[in-house]
Amino acid sequence: MKKAALIIFIFISTFFSSPSLAVTNIPAGKISDDSSWEGELHVEGLVTVEEGASLKIAPGSKVFFGTDGKLEILGGLIAKGEDGAPISFLASRGVSRWKGIKVSGEKALLKLERVSVSDYEDFILTGLNGEIIDSTLKGGVTGLRFMMKGVSVFSGNIIEDMEKSGIEATLGASPLVQGNIFKDCGEVGIYKGQNAFPLIQGNLIEGTKRGIFLVGDTAPVFDNVIKGGLIGIGISQATGEMVVGHNNISSAEKAILCTQFSSPVIESNVIRGSKVGIECFQSSSPRIAHNNLENNDTALNCNQLCEPEVVGNKISGNKVAIFLEASSYAQIKGNDLGGNAVVIKLGDMMSSDWESSASSKQRRSRQARNENLVNKGRQVPQEYDDDTPEEVSVAAGGNWWGEEVTAKLEELGPEGQVPEIEDGYDEPLKSYPGWEGEFKLDKVVYAPWLTEPPEGAGPFEKGASKWEERVVGRLLEKGFSRKEPPKIP
Repeated sequence: MKKAALIIFIFISTFFSSPSLAVTNIPAGKISDDSSWEGELHVEGLVTVEEGASLKIAPGSKVFFGTDGKLEILGGLIAKGEDGAPISFLASRGVSRWKGIKVSGEKALLKLERVSVSDYEDFILTGLNGEIIDSTLKGGVTGLRFMMKGVSVFSGNIIEDMEKSGIEATLGASPLVQGNIFKDCGEVGIYKGQNAFPLIQGNLIEGTKRGIFLVGDTAPVFDNVIKGGLIGIGISQATGEMVVGHNNISSAEKAILCTQFSSPVIESNVIRGSKVGIECFQSSSPRIAHNNLENNDTALNCNQLCEPEVVGNKISGNKVAIFLEASSYAQIKGNDLGGNAVVIKLGDMMSSDWESSASSKQRRSRQARNENLVNKGRQVPQEYDDDTPEEVSVAAGGNWWGEEVTAKLEELGPEGQVPEIEDGYDEPLKSYPGWEGEFKLDKVVYAPWLTEPPEGAGPFEKGASKWEERVVGRLLEKGFSRKEPPKIP
């Protein structure tokens, strides 16, 4: 340490919990040469590590910050604690929050390991390649913000008691977010904004309103465990380039929400005990394949012009397996739908008869709608075998309905009406406020049905999907391997 430049005096602090320990006071100012800190230190103002200089913190050190205390790193910050000798950045006694840490610049360097950062306002990493490993972020507003281009590693950490969010990645940031625990992180555990490219794998999230929320494409989200909250994984404005796979979500209001024209691949997830397993909203048409949805109030809920492809899933033990509303014509095939109280239910706004009368122009075919969304960058190109402009039914042939329902189908035939299918087609005509006349509701066409459960329904084994080769390849490029989510300590 350069004592002449950095140390004004050594005093016995009345600010700290252990008044018998000597504390080094660090004045506000700039560090222009390589420096080291050790022991207990107090920072009251802004300390800037200039480009070309580095600041090393010794194992076991404690750095206390006053209300205006802040570290700005344009050079390097290296803080590596050891087992039994972690490093702590924390607020002085009587200070609710200190200003925080900002690391920025193409030549900046950040390496934190076994470090605790607590009771701060902000922690920003801008345009650098850094790493935070096996550390704890606690009691901040936002745990950590990745901004601008840069490939950082955030792995094996605990992020808890945040007022707003755990971590945020925006403006081109591409961090690896792997193997962390997020607890009680306010509005969202992990947030990805437009034009950010994080890889989110193997994290545990609980006690947060939204576990993971993604805006835009190219953010693979896999192997995460999410418990509770209003939304487990939220997806907005994504195409089929985005993958949400092998996540385990339980006890959420909505386990997975797709909104605003989102059409990601949702594959091999396990969703249990939630109010809604997967919700598609506002023309979102994802590929929902080989998931396990069980013991939810509603396994799949589609509302407002949603047309997801629903194939190869195991959907069982739910109050309602599939609910469709407001001209949402899901493609349902090859699923195991046995053991649900209601298998398919159509809402009152599922009426092509009404829609064709109410619309000022003819309803476009699926192919035409796909081409329009492709041009807007909201879907990937698809080809539809059935290009009929007007939908008059929900096609649900080629599924297994369970032994009990299948016996009823065999008895009643393809035109029968079983109580596990609520489509309203055999009910009287329906009228809508503001529209003259009465209109027929759509029907569920369940024939032909399978006579035994489909082979391979439910999640694939890890490593069996095509997207995994591409996504896991990104891990290997960074020198990391695929990890299982951590356990709650």
